[in-house]
Amino acid sequence: MNKKVLLIIIVIAGIVGWMFVSRKQTVLEEDTNTPVQASAPLALQNDLPNLPLLKPDQTKLSTKELKGKTIIIFFEPDCEHCQREANEMQKHLPAFANYNVYFVSPAPMDQMQQFFMKYNLSGPNISYAQTPNSNILQEFGAIPAPSIFIYSEQGKLVKAFKGETPMDNILPLL
Repeated sequence: MNKKVLLIIIVIAGIVGWMFVSRKQTVLEEDTNTPVQASAPLALQNDLPNLPLLKPDQTKLSTKELKGKTIIIFFEPDCEHCQREANEMQKHLPAFANYNVYFVSPAPMDQMQQFFMKYNLSGPNISYAQTPNSNILQEFGAIPAPSIFIYSEQGKLVKAFKGETPMDNILPLL
């Protein structure tokens, strides 16, 4: 009798195991039929992203429309790494003179304005703009703050710096 019970348990375990493996295989087959999003976000394919921006004066534009040498800096006003990066950048603002620099964040405009005033980030070539996190994720994937993307005059990616980066690494590329 014990052999019959053991045999029934083994058969049931086998059926349950087969169902589990069969279901997992079906899920995998369904996943292979689903279109896969490119692993490299558009911006990393050497092209300006199509990121909608809202400037403080409520002007709307897209990063795709930006002309000339461009630097896009993703930041959060309350991020300590971003604050240190801004402080260092402020010391070297003349080096950025040949670039249009856009600080981009999902933060409220008043917080961005306070950030710019605190770190004295001003100049005719320096702007800040707002965009939702979902747009950043769609175009760049998950990136840390700060992240700096340097683009050539033709809109081609020259270099991307993800996370706090010493100015000594950035300045030679300008």
